[in-house]
Amino acid sequence: SLTCPSIVELRFRVDFYQDTEGWRDDVVFEPQRIHDLLARSSPGTTPPLESLSLDWIAANSATVQNNALALRDLLVLSRGLKKLGLHRDILNRSVFEMLTISDGGRLEPPLLPSLSDIFISEASWMVPDFSVDTLQEMIVSRWKAGGLRIVNYPFDHSKFGRIIDWDRIQECIREGLVVVDMG
Repeated sequence: SLTCPSIVELRFRVDFYQDTEGWRDDVVFEPQRIHDLLARSSPGTTPPLESLSLDWIAANSATVQNNALALRDLLVLSRGLKKLGLHRDILNRSVFEMLTISDGGRLEPPLLPSLSDIFISEASWMVPDFSVDTLQEMIVSRWKAGGLRIVNYPFDHSKFGRIIDWDRIQECIREGLVVVDMG
């Protein structure tokens, strides 16, 4: 079995375009496989992973699966992450909600307390339950909690407007949040 006890950065990318003949349904379980690799690599301790990027494209919206539970397990294990990139079909409303830091009432500690840099891309066109409010709440909650410093956001402006024009995000920018609006 592969182990990577010193891994500090992991970029996972799988592209599936129009040819779905070789497409495997189990690609939605990749967060669980990454979790298992990290758990094997750092038994009983937090993996040294500081940067994680997850990116895959399903052939069409029907192949987009809810993998939020496997992703949650991966993020709980990777609590030392400083940079997180979530791209395309890994994203859904549940993911934005799990990354939101509640202002009270939640018994469990927030996911990724050391997260300072987040890159979120291309969710809007494939995620039927995407909402600007959900994304904005996640960003603002993390900013107000004191850890988040940089947000990279290359969404299509024609659908949602520019992130730097959203009222609550503008307030965070005035307070020091760096937003790279690459759309």
